Amino acid sequence: MLERLVSAARERGLGDRVRTLEADAGAGLPGVADADLVWASASLHHLDDPATALAALRAALRPGGLLAVAEVDGMPSFLPPDGAPGELEARCRAALDGRVDADDLAALDRLIDGGPEDVRHRDDLVVRSTRRTWMARRPA
Repeated sequence: MLERLVSAARERGLGDRVRTLEADAGAGLPGVADADLVWASASLHHLDDPATALAALRAALRPGGLLAVAEVDGMPSFLPPDGAPGELEARCRAALDGRVDADDLAALDRLIDGGPEDVRHRDDLVVRSTRRTWMARRPA
C-alpha cells in the first residue's frame, strides 16, 4: 500500500511531498518530525498500547499538522444481508453472549456441510464493514 501511495503521488507530480514510513508506532517514530499529515488506518486495534502509539503519532506532526485515524467500528459481516443466511448471521452475532437455538445450529451446519448452501460454493459472499475516521489538528 505504501508503494501504491508513493506511485500515485509521483503520477500527480507530488512525489517530492510524500514520504512514507512503515514502523511500529508503539515503539516511537525516531527521526520523524514536522509531518503535515499522519494517517493510521485499521492499525490501532492491533496494538497493545494504542495510547502510546497515538502519542508518538502526534509527536510526529508539525504544529497545525493533521492526524487521521480510521478504524473498523464493529465486526465485519460476510453473508448477504437479505434472506435467511444474513438473518442467521445477525442472530449469531446477537447470540455471542448467549445460546444459539437448534434451528440456527442446523442452518450453520448447512453453511459448512459441502452442500449447495455451503459458503465454499456461494458466489454472493462479500466482506461488509464500516469504519469510523477521527481527525485532529496539532495545536499551532
